Amino acid sequence: MILGSGSSVTRASEAAKKRTISSVKSQKELAGKLAELESRVEAHDEHITALFEAICHSIFLPASGFFRILKGMEVHFNSNLEARLTERATQQGRKPEEFVQDVVARYLEEEDRLIEAVKRGEDALERGEYLTHEQVGERLRRFLHP
Repeated sequence: MILGSGSSVTRASEAAKKRTISSVKSQKELAGKLAELESRVEAHDEHITALFEAICHSIFLPASGFFRILKGMEVHFNSNLEARLTERATQQGRKPEEFVQDVVARYLEEEDRLIEAVKRGEDALERGEYLTHEQVGERLRRFLHP
């Protein structure tokens, strides 16, 4: 039985090989970018690290019935945290998935505000615009005892 001409099989084989090479390249690039991101977030608190690990797991681990899926992302919660999230969502009459997305969004917004405030403080310090410990204490005394 003849399946096809040699040239059409060769073309299909070459196309499959190119797709495989492209996929491997993409995965290597993604792994490099993830490694770079990981090095940037190492200094951040455990919440950011946990989010980063969740992202990594969502990319490299297969879907499983043991994980909660959030729009293509796997997020792993211990049973205590999952119960707390579900309880809060239920109290607010919301789906747990929506509640978690809002919580993470609010956390990231707060993190962005904190980073911006720190940058403004560093810039002010570089310009020589700062208060001494004594000046801060005096301002607090005036504020608390007008």
